[in-house]
Amino acid sequence: MTGYPVRLAIVCAAIILGSYTLRLSLLHTRTFDPDELQHAHAAWAVHQGLLPFRDFFEHHMPGIQFMLAPMLGGFHVTTSSEDAIRFLFFVRTLMWIFTGFVVAITVVLGTRYGGAAPGWLSGGLLSTSVVFMSRTLEIRPDTPGLMFWLATLFALVVGVQRGGSADRFRRWCFVAGGFSFGCGLVFNQKLLLAGPGLFVFGVLYLLHESTWPRRVRVFDMVSFAGASAAPLLALLVYFWRLGAAGDLVNGVLTTNLGWPREVSVGTTLNWMLLRDPWLMAVAVAGIVHAALEMTHGRRTSLSMALLLFPTISLLAGLLFIPTPYTQYMLLVLPAAAVFGARFIWTLCKDLPTGGLPVRGRAGVESLSVAASGVGVAVIGMDVARPFFLHPAAYPVFGIAAIAAVAILASRRKVEWAAAILLCACSAYTAQQLRWMQGESNAEALDEMRYVHAMTQPTDRVLDGFSGLSWFRPSASFYPFLHSGVRKRLSQQEVSVIAGMLTTCERRPKLVILDDDLRELSTAVAPLVSRYYRPSPFQLIWTRENETCHGNGSARAERVFQ
Repeated sequence: MTGYPVRLAIVCAAIILGSYTLRLSLLHTRTFDPDELQHAHAAWAVHQGLLPFRDFFEHHMPGIQFMLAPMLGGFHVTTSSEDAIRFLFFVRTLMWIFTGFVVAITVVLGTRYGGAAPGWLSGGLLSTSVVFMSRTLEIRPDTPGLMFWLATLFALVVGVQRGGSADRFRRWCFVAGGFSFGCGLVFNQKLLLAGPGLFVFGVLYLLHESTWPRRVRVFDMVSFAGASAAPLLALLVYFWRLGAAGDLVNGVLTTNLGWPREVSVGTTLNWMLLRDPWLMAVAVAGIVHAALEMTHGRRTSLSMALLLFPTISLLAGLLFIPTPYTQYMLLVLPAAAVFGARFIWTLCKDLPTGGLPVRGRAGVESLSVAASGVGVAVIGMDVARPFFLHPAAYPVFGIAAIAAVAILASRRKVEWAAAILLCACSAYTAQQLRWMQGESNAEALDEMRYVHAMTQPTDRVLDGFSGLSWFRPSASFYPFLHSGVRKRLSQQEVSVIAGMLTTCERRPKLVILDDDLRELSTAVAPLVSRYYRPSPFQLIWTRENETCHGNGSARAERVFQ
């Protein structure tokens, strides 16, 4: 097939636009993850003049905090709960804008690797990913970090695909790619796990037969490395000038190297298969297909190595990091969509001509690709147990889709065959979107309003990991106490935190008695029951005024009763 795939582009663009528009409405109703409120609170602490790692505990890179802190100047978050809530949705909208760039760059990368058809299919597949849609709705450093990571890949692939022995534009591509990689690390240190893959690409780049002299290619890689280090060095110098360079290194590196394991790799992969079984199936088949292509040393192998090896490196990183939560997979999903799109398009093109080899080495390769895709699909079906409208409808729908693809492909309607296959993959996504539309964050918003009404901007709040105490000073150096933090606390630190509840002068105004705070110490819940009274909300406890004379808020109490 030749020419621009107009029909396929229209279908994919409709899916991308529909998904993007739906995401904008969902961000206002989706329930809040405690991580979101943690990041918003850390940004507020920076806005208040505190320094992460030195003045309060953190173990994430501070990029999102420094990005959001100046924006808080336009919101009265400490005095107005409505302004505080508006700020949350403002930042979620900012994340939504970042995802638009991510999808756009994914389409361009797919086009670079396989042409216009795989490019549009890449965007369509990524837009139908439930994990991508749900995690990028949230306030996370992973989303801007992902945007910078894709900008890195785009700049480098443009650079390696340029010809000429003295191409200054290519050099600037390596510089831009390195700077983007460094900026991504300022937001998300998990990008370091792409380093081994980038190193393998660099070795291949230096050894590759090219019109560019070896010394020129060495300088390209040095330029990339130097530009990557620039944002990190600037961050280190900033903390050094404030006398906190050691706190930064300890917070983002030493602390995380010794972090206790919170979730297993199997749990994360099981979650991926539960939410995105079809994307995982075509992505694995596409990765196997691309890896086999690399063994043939084709002309595209250098640019393919740029996408393939960092992706494999990031996937291998699941085995090494103690917190491989699903948001970590955001770094992999765009590349997975590109590989899956190339596989789908190749399959639809080869079916009508009988072009799939069945003998010899090529036959073994075809069998390997097919087996990997089918194997993951079968496991995904067992994990997800998908159904659409009714359990019995999904097998019928699947058989009809396969038959339609086969008929369209046999008649050389390759665009329509690929479009049908994409729509079939998105059916399960549509089912889950119905569930997401039924979510509500109304109760959390009421709880946040209550916390603001019952406290003054200077009142301290002790929270576990609910995030409801955002924009109020933390009673402890540790503003969040989830399982990973609790496991690294010494007994003395635990005693200090619990001891605040027994001292009148240090007793917090409010306590958010969630499960994480209860599990800090068996003494916490009895002390809260002794010195605090329950509120209209299950988790929130207010200090007894007759025990510690505070500023009280009887009026606000009546409002919420």
